[in-house]
Amino acid sequence: MRDRAALLILLSLILLSSAALIPSEATTGYQIYYRMAGYPKPGSEIVLQLAMSKAGGQVKPIGEAEFEVMVEGESEPITVKADETGVAEIRLKVPLQRILGGYLRIHVSGYSEFYAARAERLIEIPVEPDYYGLACLALASLSVLIPIFVVAGRRWKA
Repeated sequence: MRDRAALLILLSLILLSSAALIPSEATTGYQIYYRMAGYPKPGSEIVLQLAMSKAGGQVKPIGEAEFEVMVEGESEPITVKADETGVAEIRLKVPLQRILGGYLRIHVSGYSEFYAARAERLIEIPVEPDYYGLACLALASLSVLIPIFVVAGRRWKA
């Protein structure tokens, strides 16, 4: 009888402790939405607006959300808070290393303590090649290559 009572008390304590942990964790029924303004080409600046809302249905941004933005290739994450409308705005520079084009990958994680909500998203923004920049690089490399070919041609004749 005593063993059953001790086992029942132990079981109820375990259930109570696990029930207390559930509300304190962030729920994952939320999603990060974004909107971009600007033309993503190497060296330019884009404006990214972020909002966190319940997944599915109409987008209603929740307030007091905090976003951590990590751009691929950068060493430090950027933290930005949403304003009273629930929208956070961040300005990002497109790296010059994307001169050949590709994708700018941005990892965004959002958290709201008030709503106990957490969400993550990987944003991939296509970056077109900078054709004028590539043409300038080709012209600059020609000005270096011509003297090399002239010197190499003189050595072959001699």
